[in-house]
Amino acid sequence: MLKFPIGQKIFAGFFVLIILSASFLLISFPSLSKINILSSMVLPLSQEINILQGYLEKTKQLETKTDLYLTIKSEDSREELIALLKQTNEFVNEVRQKENTGQLKEISGLVLTLNNSIETLVNYIDKNESAYKINLQIIAVNNLFENFGKMEAILQQQRLKRLEIITNQQKAITDSLSNMFLFIETSIVFMGFLASYSLSRLITRNLSKLNKGTREIAAGNFQTRINISSQDEIGQLADSFNAMAEDLRKKTVSKEYVDNIIRSMAESLIILNPDLTINNVNKATSLLLGYREDELIGKPIESILSSEAAALEEMDLKNLIKDAKMINYEINYLSKDLKIIPVLFKATVMNDRDNNTLCVICTATDITKRKQIEEKLKEAMEIKSKFTSMVSHELRTPLAAIKTGINIILDELAGTINNEQRDFLNISRNNVDRLVRLINGILDFQKLESGKMQLKKTQNDINEIVNEVYIAMRSIAERKCLKITIELENNLPQINMDRDGIAQVISNLISNAVKFTEKGEVKIITKKTADSVCVEVSDTGIGIKEDNIAKLFSAFMRLQEDKYKTIDGTGLGLVISKEIVEKHGGKIWVESEYGKGSSFYFTLPL
Repeated sequence: MLKFPIGQKIFAGFFVLIILSASFLLISFPSLSKINILSSMVLPLSQEINILQGYLEKTKQLETKTDLYLTIKSEDSREELIALLKQTNEFVNEVRQKENTGQLKEISGLVLTLNNSIETLVNYIDKNESAYKINLQIIAVNNLFENFGKMEAILQQQRLKRLEIITNQQKAITDSLSNMFLFIETSIVFMGFLASYSLSRLITRNLSKLNKGTREIAAGNFQTRINISSQDEIGQLADSFNAMAEDLRKKTVSKEYVDNIIRSMAESLIILNPDLTINNVNKATSLLLGYREDELIGKPIESILSSEAAALEEMDLKNLIKDAKMINYEINYLSKDLKIIPVLFKATVMNDRDNNTLCVICTATDITKRKQIEEKLKEAMEIKSKFTSMVSHELRTPLAAIKTGINIILDELAGTINNEQRDFLNISRNNVDRLVRLINGILDFQKLESGKMQLKKTQNDINEIVNEVYIAMRSIAERKCLKITIELENNLPQINMDRDGIAQVISNLISNAVKFTEKGEVKIITKKTADSVCVEVSDTGIGIKEDNIAKLFSAFMRLQEDKYKTIDGTGLGLVISKEIVEKHGGKIWVESEYGKGSSFYFTLPL
């Protein structure tokens, strides 16, 4: 038996139980057939008894109605008797169509004869026949009633006796089957218990050996071997286990070797006990903090942390042990000479097989140099920000003076100018306006980067703002011979928003639409959605390539109309617009098909 696989052994046990169950069915089959035969005989007997009962009820009704008629001889009693005779004839004919055999046929004939005799008696009475003739007919009817009663009683007794015999035979067969079933089921249970006990003993004995060997390996005893001689799956598992143990013995390094690796690590390594005291450190930790190893072992972890981080660190480590998660953040170590050392700190929990905490492994990388570089970069960014702001503000004053001077000359307040001079002055004024827009864009972007842009929100009508911007921008579109239209949905609700900020967003979108459209039209649409108001600015311009859409709202992003021409601008308009819309809790996006135009949308929540 040991040479068979476990699956075949279990199958053999179940197969024996199946054979026993099948044997019981084969033995009980003849008895079940007899029960079926007897059961098939019960139904006809029951039906015959019901038919006899029906004849008896009809005959009793006839006898009662006949006596009533002979007593009072009223018209009502006569009609009731005639109706009952008709019903009885219909009942007999209906029964004869279903059951027309033997004694049932004989008794149905007797009922029909009785009906005819009663009808004859009624005719005698109706025709006023002689009393002698009527009395003879009454006697004949009474004799028929008496004969029917005797025949019905005999037939009823015969059927009931036959039914009792069949029932007793069925009970005897059922009792025999019950005894046989109890015996065979007891045998099946006993055989199943023996088979299960034998298989479980065979399997669990070998599994216990495997379990013991696994515990020995877990304890570090790689010399452990399991001796199981069976050729089934457990025997094969034992062979694989022995091969694994030998492989572990060859490949597993000693504890001393692992300790040497830890001590040679370049990163600081600290191993904490579950109570957050230091259990072990490596050489890198000693060098970083200026302690000897024996000075650190046994100390609480907070003793090497800066005072502002010690409590937080201890709390995080306790939560780490509780939740078995890994933490990773920047923190400050405190050296022996009280020097603060910024480190990138990582900690993770080591648990045993029962999920009990064995230790907490903490590593730290000195990031002092990185912090110094970050401080220098921060200072450089602040200097750049201040410089940009200063230059932009300082440029505004001379530009304003230049623009004023140009306007005075163009208005001929300082004397008459010719057309050629006017053209040059217009070019100069346009470039001054462009430079002012560039400076304003840079200043707005600077405010966004520094977080200094403040929104002054009040209740405003978005249609009024769109209309104001439309009037201001219409001349720019008309100079390019572009059609510009607005479609404003009526009765839009008031929105809590920064009026100037939203006007700047709409102005930026219309300006871009005009800038990138050579012919066709620009359209501004407002409409209400479920929980917001949406503004759409669409054009029939050059459109946007699909690979540029993702970069469209990036700082200093400028699109090329074609490979030879770049559209003027700082590339900050859409970045500023996006920031303003999102500060309102809305969103902004674009839909475009290259060569056919673009549609920019933004929403403001109600």
